[in-house]
Amino acid sequence: MWAHLIPPLLALDVSKMLDVIDVPTLVMTGTHDRLTPPGAGERIAGAIKGAVLDVIPETGHMSMLERPDAFNERLKAFLARVPALAR
Repeated sequence: MWAHLIPPLLALDVSKMLDVIDVPTLVMTGTHDRLTPPGAGERIAGAIKGAVLDVIPETGHMSMLERPDAFNERLKAFLARVPALAR
């Protein structure tokens, strides 16, 4: 049913557009992430000015479901460091 979506997703490359992102950015990946492995996360964060990379141990691509407490803790810490977003 969803198999027809795989080739376009694999061909999707937004890397040339990352340098136009101008908002605080947190790039999160898991140590076992096969879709966006830590090396890809490093490249993404490196292409976005001021981006922060956070790698969550023992998780795959769905770290927010696999380790929600760790994910939320990291997200809250990032948001607390961004003055415009802190409330």
